[in-house]
Amino acid sequence: MARGGKVLTIGLDPRQAKVMFAPELTPEIILKGVSESRARMERLGFEVVDCMIWGAAARETAQAALKSQPFDIVVIGAGLRINPEHLLLFEDIINLVHENAPKARIALHVGPHDIAAAVERVSTRWPPNA
Repeated sequence: MARGGKVLTIGLDPRQAKVMFAPELTPEIILKGVSESRARMERLGFEVVDCMIWGAAARETAQAALKSQPFDIVVIGAGLRINPEHLLLFEDIINLVHENAPKARIALHVGPHDIAAAVERVSTRWPPNA
């Protein structure tokens, strides 16, 4: 895939979720990192839709975003993946992506400042071993 395309980011809303795996990451730091990563992705030609989820509506919010338009890449936030407390939600999000965006590549990142790097990685490294 050449650079560009539609990207959906799905992550826990940092204004609601406590970041257990990195307590130094305040909501402000996370939101700033997300904003900077979004700007970088847009400079690279990607169209980005952010989906912040939390609470009882998390699954429905993610599914609505996934159904809103076709996506080339879906980024799943580190807070969902790293914190064992969110394992079931992480599994549900993976399955929602599989069901609603079966052709999308899945990108994973480790923090708010490397979202764009994850998108670049999966957009240029496909198919694997090519």
